[in-house]
Amino acid sequence: MAFNPHLLFDLADKLCEDLNYEDEARYRTSISRAYYAAYLTTRQKLESSGIIFTKASTVHKEVSDALRDTDRNAFNMLYYLRQKRNNADYDLDMKIQKGLAITCLKRSKIIIDKFST
Repeated sequence: MAFNPHLLFDLADKLCEDLNYEDEARYRTSISRAYYAAYLTTRQKLESSGIIFTKASTVHKEVSDALRDTDRNAFNMLYYLRQKRNNADYDLDMKIQKGLAITCLKRSKIIIDKFST
């Protein structure tokens, strides 16, 4: 059985509130997992409609491009999530706060609900 990306969202949601970890580390990780939950759900939905993606490093852009052509609002939300995921994962000088993590979780949930099969 294939992995369910909704589990990444559940983890991101729980981690955002878990006081056992340092604040910024959990917010950064929560944002990252929220993006991947939305991205993987979107990719699965598009694949189930017959779109074929490569296994190359360009697959994130391929999914984004396909989504832009079919659902502009969802494209904008996923694009926002990817930008914030990149900030959370790579921009160590940027302060990541809880409000941003919550915003990312909300947008991820909208995409997941929309594209869940």
